[in-house]
Amino acid sequence: MNVLRNQLNRHLSEIENYQVGIKLKSTKSNPILNQNQNQNQNQKLKQNRTKRPFANVTNNINVQQSENIEIKNRKIYQKKTVDKIKLKQNPLSSIPIPTENINMEISPVTKFTFQQPKPQYKDIDKDYKDDPQMVSEYAPEIFEHLKNTETDYVPSIDYMEKIQKSITPKMRKILVDWLVEVSQEYKFHSETLYLAVNYVDRFLSKFSVSKSQLQLLGASCLLIAAKYEEIYPPSVDDFVYISMNTYTRDNFLVCETKVCNALKFDFTVVTPKHFLRRFIRAGDSDVMTMLISNYLCELQLLEYSFLKYKPSIISASAVALSRAILQKRDIWDETLQHYTGFQFDDLVDCMKDLLNIYKNADKSSCKAVYEKYSNPNLCSVSKLKLPDNL
Repeated sequence: MNVLRNQLNRHLSEIENYQVGIKLKSTKSNPILNQNQNQNQNQKLKQNRTKRPFANVTNNINVQQSENIEIKNRKIYQKKTVDKIKLKQNPLSSIPIPTENINMEISPVTKFTFQQPKPQYKDIDKDYKDDPQMVSEYAPEIFEHLKNTETDYVPSIDYMEKIQKSITPKMRKILVDWLVEVSQEYKFHSETLYLAVNYVDRFLSKFSVSKSQLQLLGASCLLIAAKYEEIYPPSVDDFVYISMNTYTRDNFLVCETKVCNALKFDFTVVTPKHFLRRFIRAGDSDVMTMLISNYLCELQLLEYSFLKYKPSIISASAVALSRAILQKRDIWDETLQHYTGFQFDDLVDCMKDLLNIYKNADKSSCKAVYEKYSNPNLCSVSKLKLPDNL
């Protein structure tokens, strides 16, 4: 019995071994089965992986291959990052850092705010913004235009030598002195006087005039200026009267026509009076400064030699000299420099000439301007004593 039992067990084991061998052979020889098994394994791996954006959009056959590539790239990126850190740290580690005499206190943080530098000059127009007559909004442009055009209608500075044959600077001075008296008689504005003198000089710069016709020329120019500037100008008959009937009405009309044609009807001209008010305001001046400045500007009308100076130079020099006469602390400050456009050195020559005629005004035979400003109503500025340092 035992022998039969042993033989049966041996045959059963052989049968099992034979079946196992058949399975192994079938597995190796069936590639489709192997592929299906691999796909099942890949699907299990995908379910276990954490999902990423677009992770499902893959080729299942190349999933394993793409994972290997991502892992490799991640490793390379980490290595590069480590290398960069090492490169930044290595040079610093070799630099010696001194530790002695170092103040480790942290100073408080100060706030910095940018501020535009304030202008050094005073705005002389801001107090007149509500006054429509002062047109403060346009004042800078107006006076810039006046400075640009002040030399457009000026007389020749040497017409006495080149044009006139019988007229001298002394005769001109007598004529202007008479025009000052007539202006006072009719209470003309000072602007009218400045215009009349400009018209006379411009006419004499073009045409030669005899001695007998000089007064007629002056009176005609004053009449034209009065018609231009005054609200109620005098008539021609009034001027016939003030000439003591030396000239007739027809004489005045003919001379007036000649003057208008010679000047080409350009009656709007720049004079020192245009700048004087603004320059006085720029100096923040008082009444005395204003009166002395006006006195100096009218005095220079008598002098033929002042034709070489521009109107703005004369006005600025008159303001500077009046401040010097009154012993002002700052004769020429930054505000005056800004609004006049002149440095103090630009005015020195004109100031010297003004000072000279100021000193000799009481000794001159032509005293109309001197007597006008000796009136107490005008503070008798023509009689002021000059400081010793002038």
